[in-house]
Amino acid sequence: MSQQHSTNQKIQEDQYHFPYHYIPQYQKEKFQQNFNFSWGYEYLSYLQFVIDKVKEISPNSLLDVGCGDGRFLHEVNKQLNISSLLGVDYSQKAIELAKVFNPNILFIAGDIKNRELTKNSFDCITLIETLEHIPPQESKDFLMGVKNFLKPDGRLILTVPCDNVPVTPKHYLHFNESSLKDAIKDSFEIEKIFYLNRINSFRFNILKRLLTNPLFICNFQPIKNYTYRHYLKHCLQANQQNAGRIFAICIPKK
Repeated sequence: MSQQHSTNQKIQEDQYHFPYHYIPQYQKEKFQQNFNFSWGYEYLSYLQFVIDKVKEISPNSLLDVGCGDGRFLHEVNKQLNISSLLGVDYSQKAIELAKVFNPNILFIAGDIKNRELTKNSFDCITLIETLEHIPPQESKDFLMGVKNFLKPDGRLILTVPCDNVPVTPKHYLHFNESSLKDAIKDSFEIEKIFYLNRINSFRFNILKRLLTNPLFICNFQPIKNYTYRHYLKHCLQANQQNAGRIFAICIPKK
């Protein structure tokens, strides 16, 4: 079949950036035609925060460790001009999804402790919500594996859940500044630290429940935009006492 698409075919082809046909469901006599995630405001806001900090570093190459389905690199590729991008994850299933959604980005399924994973070293490595998935007894070797792929003057950017938030079943532990420093001390030291995603904003929590609840989901675009802007202004930045997430820029130890 020819790879040339007509105008009509191109419209359909462009819509395959997301498997939208899988959204409508009828299971166990229940119909639904949308997915709603309560963590969407937090997720997009800290993702953009990371991208903005990467932009300040201005790397020519970036490795995302624990890339999952590739959403972070998808956004990086759209917003930043970085010549070399690589995503690595132990999950073959996640990597296959990442490849489908991002055919122009290189993804590898493998263990970051394997020095043969790639011959390249990187100006910047990101660990976005990854360290909490590593068994504590394995974190030292894991982080040493990360360091092996970072250039001596490069930067590691990581985010982890703060221990203000209860540990979920899929995580081993959450962190505070002290425990994070202790976890990375053999390979990295923290250069800058930020506290993100305020967890006790009464006003925002009420607003979110009014817009998304068991009775209805608000789809009026101006209200959705207002709510997100409100979150960015009032809830993204936090402190040690009310943060849901810690963001750190780290340098490799000599």
